[in-house]
Amino acid sequence: MVRLLNVATPPPGFPSLLEVAHARAGCGVQAKVENGSSGQCSAHGGCLGDGAFQCLLRLKKLEDIEEKDLLWATSRCPMVEDITISLDNYSGISSHLTQWPYLTRLTLHCSGPPTRSLEELLTSLEPVGSRLRYLSLQNLFWHQEGSFSTLLSLCPNLHTLFCHFTPRCRTLSHNEPEPELRPWGDNLVIQTLPHLQNFSLLMEGGDPLNPLFKHSVGGSLVSLMCGSPQLQTISLWELPILLDDVFEVMASFSPVPLRKLRTVSLCRSYITSWGATLLLRSDNELETLDLSHCQEITCRDHHRLIEWVRKEGLDITITWQ
Repeated sequence: MVRLLNVATPPPGFPSLLEVAHARAGCGVQAKVENGSSGQCSAHGGCLGDGAFQCLLRLKKLEDIEEKDLLWATSRCPMVEDITISLDNYSGISSHLTQWPYLTRLTLHCSGPPTRSLEELLTSLEPVGSRLRYLSLQNLFWHQEGSFSTLLSLCPNLHTLFCHFTPRCRTLSHNEPEPELRPWGDNLVIQTLPHLQNFSLLMEGGDPLNPLFKHSVGGSLVSLMCGSPQLQTISLWELPILLDDVFEVMASFSPVPLRKLRTVSLCRSYITSWGATLLLRSDNELETLDLSHCQEITCRDHHRLIEWVRKEGLDITITWQ
């Protein structure tokens, strides 16, 4: 793996890639990678109009590429399979992702305070989503309740999905009637993710969620978990919706979902001992349940859950504080 922090200005003492191209054009370059191994990095010289050499690098992984440098990255590194892109206000990602035919692992994040939203990235993900096996969306705004379901439909072949959002949802006015919230089991569209093994959703700060937004998030979770038979790890951090309702609806499905579930982390989420009990009683392979900083779980609840696990002869570690 080669880390390219800044294409235009290399660190002091390091040659620029253009200088490397001039020096090594037409020959193989042994590049030392971060994990201590080495890989063959071919630089093919091609004379450009200004006399410079065009250096094509057979790199498969790029980290910390800024969005404004994507044109350079696509033209010089066509073999990329795994890339981490730092988003800014450039908004140029849409036309570049399709230039990597081997791309299967993608991380998009705002390095500072969030300035970009899930909604504006959906168009960029649409042409490449079905090829992705790993997707991480970090430090983004989330404006519309239906966007997460759209994201899942665009990326049906994921093995791993990590999401970190700051909700920015519309507040209902005083004169606006409460929306009708249909039960999740009524005509619920199951998002089929047959290969998904690891799922993480963190909702940090942001606006208080209106009832429709909460209901949509809960329905999306039911849809995802019911349609992911290989799911082994779930992390739901700081979710302000009552997860008891989610697990209660899932318990009514036949066959019961999450049969291969091993690890669940619900840190700072809204769940009671009843919701935790539903998880423990499910037909799964649960080994670890993290209830850290769940305010609705008391010390007495924690001891009762541990006692129930002991009586059932289960080997499950339950964390709480």
